[in-house]
Amino acid sequence: MRGGREARHYLAASLRQEISSEIFRPLLREPLPVIRIPLRRGEMDAFIDLQALVNQVHEVGRYHTLDYSRLPELPLSPKDQKWLRRLAAE
Repeated sequence: MRGGREARHYLAASLRQEISSEIFRPLLREPLPVIRIPLRRGEMDAFIDLQALVNQVHEVGRYHTLDYSRLPELPLSPKDQKWLRRLAAE
């Protein structure tokens, strides 16, 4: 934790130069967000579910066949380490 706040381990951003931007900084333990993808001017934005995309890549890419019993050596908070151990045991 930094400054009493939990560390964020990734960033998702959707930018549209002439209008606005959105920045998502979820916790590691939270699902990835659905983000808006700006298209051409005058067209409605598309939406992409990042968590569903990562889940599909995990299955199709055969990452589910890897041995997750060994935890990665990452600088995680004790709370995140506990969550990761529980997730790896599933």
